[in-house]
Amino acid sequence: MKNYSLEIYEPGSALDVVVSFETDIPVLGMSKGEIINPRTLPNADHLIGKLLKITNVEHMVWYNESKTDIKHKICVFTESVSDTAESRLKL
Repeated sequence: MKNYSLEIYEPGSALDVVVSFETDIPVLGMSKGEIINPRTLPNADHLIGKLLKITNVEHMVWYNESKTDIKHKICVFTESVSDTAESRLKL
């Protein structure tokens, strides 16, 4: 397992993950109200024509088994909004 991970959840769900990434490079912060364009996310074809508005962000932090490295997971919860110029300006 890498030191950092990011999980983006299906709109309206706290259980179903759209995509999960793992990396050894820290993930940039995301905030409530920002939008994610799922167009380039793997396995997100069902979200074409939608944007994901961030409704909440949760951080999980723990040590690895040997207690030498800290692990950090960011869980991003979303809601679906239409991918239009109007919805982008309202966000």
